[in-house]
Amino acid sequence: MKKKEYSVLYIKTIYTLFIGLLILNRNKTKKYFILNSSLSQEIKDKILKKYEGISIDETIPLKGVKKYWNKFIMAKKINKVIKIFSRNSTVYGYLYKTFIGDILKSKFKYCILEDGLANYELKSRNRKKINFKNFLLGGNIFEYQSYGVDSETEKIYLTGLTEIPKEIENKVILINLKELWNLKSEDEKNEILEIFSIYPSEIDVLKDGKNILFTQPLSEDYILSENEKIELYRKIMKNYSEKEVLIKPHPREKTDYKKVFQKATILKRETPFELLVLLGVQFEKAITIFSTAAFSLGKNIEIDFYGTEIHSKLYKRFGGLENIKIERKKLEVGFSKFLNF
Repeated sequence: MKKKEYSVLYIKTIYTLFIGLLILNRNKTKKYFILNSSLSQEIKDKILKKYEGISIDETIPLKGVKKYWNKFIMAKKINKVIKIFSRNSTVYGYLYKTFIGDILKSKFKYCILEDGLANYELKSRNRKKINFKNFLLGGNIFEYQSYGVDSETEKIYLTGLTEIPKEIENKVILINLKELWNLKSEDEKNEILEIFSIYPSEIDVLKDGKNILFTQPLSEDYILSENEKIELYRKIMKNYSEKEVLIKPHPREKTDYKKVFQKATILKRETPFELLVLLGVQFEKAITIFSTAAFSLGKNIEIDFYGTEIHSKLYKRFGGLENIKIERKKLEVGFSKFLNF
């Protein structure tokens, strides 16, 4: 089989998928999608209907025989796929300490797509580690460095949420989502809207909203219990008129907020909020505990930023606001207030 040059999108989150679709030109190289099981089946079905690709479950048990069996199955599946890629192919995504990511990094050029604040913080700068167990299972012998400090990372696409670390600044390409969207043809725009199931009638409803609440996977990440999370958001929502609030759940959340806040409008988890902003959806105020998504709304919106101090378990896990590295002046965001109970 003759190998071809591909743009390979390794996708684990809706946000990374959105940035990838904006960056890549439809007509340059063939595209291949490696889709994580955390994405909704609806999103995966739509992508795999339009493009070549594969869905793969990267869940790895912490211990036991099943841990090694899962890795073996993943390696077998991904190594079969990449046989069709030439060495000139480029992988786009966020390959942070993943079994599949290390396989891809060892064989192809790699470009990071922004996925939160991790690339701005550089928490981990570990050197390559040799892992013979992974190698024997069909993976790569090396476990690579993260966040773009490794030599295998060619480019890092960031939106400039905050200051860029010096260790990676020579690789960073600053992107403007609005400019990238405007460069797309109408067909390309419609294709992106179709993938995320965004329809004109929904946009009109969303434009009627006044405030937006960005929730976070605090129970899914085992920081709070489900009841504690719900009670925390109930406490916050008492400060607002429920019918004037649009709730944007985090993609990994399982909470049914419609049962909790029956008068509020609930946005689908699969919708990247940044795309709605590009479509003209605007709000007067953003509400969040400490989600960085609130900073994507521009400088004319007020932000009620409650911070980790709102709950003892959050503060214990993350520390105070000084650990959330947001340079508000650089972002030119107008904060209404930092709120604590």
